Amino acid sequence: CLNRTLRHLGSGATLALAACQGGGLQLPSTFGSPPVASTGAVSLDSVGSKPDDTRSGSTRPEQARSSEFKHLQSMGIGLADIPVAQAYLDRLMQRVQNAGPQPPRFARVLIRPRLSYNAATTRNGSIVVDLGWLKSIDSEAELAALLAHEYGHIFMDHLGTKNDVGTMTHLATVGATMFAAKTGGNNYWSVNLVGFGWSGALMPSWSRNQEYDADRFAVDTTQSMGFATVPSVRAFLERIQSVETSASRNGPNPPTTAPTTGGAPSEAGASGGTNPGLSEGHPRIEERIARVQRLVEGRPRTRPTARTADEWRAVRESSSFRNSEEEYVLAAQYMDALSAGKAAEVNALVRKIDQRKPLRTAAAMTAIAWSLPVADIGRRAALLSKAAALPDASFMPFSMLAFVQRDLMKEFEMSTKTLEAALDRFD
Repeated sequence: CLNRTLRHLGSGATLALAACQGGGLQLPSTFGSPPVASTGAVSLDSVGSKPDDTRSGSTRPEQARSSEFKHLQSMGIGLADIPVAQAYLDRLMQRVQNAGPQPPRFARVLIRPRLSYNAATTRNGSIVVDLGWLKSIDSEAELAALLAHEYGHIFMDHLGTKNDVGTMTHLATVGATMFAAKTGGNNYWSVNLVGFGWSGALMPSWSRNQEYDADRFAVDTTQSMGFATVPSVRAFLERIQSVETSASRNGPNPPTTAPTTGGAPSEAGASGGTNPGLSEGHPRIEERIARVQRLVEGRPRTRPTARTADEWRAVRESSSFRNSEEEYVLAAQYMDALSAGKAAEVNALVRKIDQRKPLRTAAAMTAIAWSLPVADIGRRAALLSKAAALPDASFMPFSMLAFVQRDLMKEFEMSTKTLEAALDRFD
């Protein structure tokens, strides 16, 4: 319907409407101005509202998952396409599912090219992990613990339960408002009571308990996989603790491992951080570590399964991973520097990216294209066209290409076709 409507709109209106569809990209009015891209966390709640078929009887789960993936891919600089890492993560996720309760639920791991320490789940089974996590994790055991924790949220349908109760709370608020309107009364206290009951008491308590449950799930699952608790779940939680400590000294950028709830994720990640000063919905990390310790102390000791090599370390140190990862890191730093208005840093990053020819990622090509001089229209359009054709392209190169075609090349029909192609690609 939107595409059919766009065909009847003028080029300028088409571009503006499509920019809104693209998740926050505001196109500049002049060619020399940088784009302002959405640099916040992925809005997982808006794309994870449809239930999974394994629990709800949904007849079209694949369509929901496909739409969700396209939405996630469209936002910011997209999702990272690092085949060697993706193949490994798929295998490790399969092992986590096999070691967990049966029958398993659908789950897939997606890499987001951001430098923060965030991880979040969607109700349709996506586990979105920031590149910052993957770069820092030292072992397969710790990575398995992270995935097991997130898979625990999916398996226990934490996000679905919260969303259902949140919806009921919203409906109760609407009902109180309608009742007050009909009776001529004041609904101030009833609305505030309902709202406080959810956001002030029930939801934070549920969030804390769900984190404890997911930690227990991670302990059970990693032990079934043959990993000891200390190098797996304990290492995972202590990494959160380390990053939180650093964040408290240098400013908030905490890791997050909670499922997205009813609201849009914060800059730090879905549902806020694990530090209680940053999010009341998460328990203190020290309490999580203590609970895990008490949990394993009450169990008989089991000898971990010996593994002769750490496959994750080999993947992380491979040239295939590093070449792509470094490009994504530079592109993410470029967008952050643009957003912060740091011109000198932007110029330095452009030089670093430009030295990495041939470029492999749509994010890096988009950054270079936007940094080109005003007169270099041809190269800019060619780079953006190439970026838009790559599997890791987000909505951003399409928007920029349409802008070049419309305002510089005066190719209005081509500009409209570019945007229609983007809308079709990203639903």
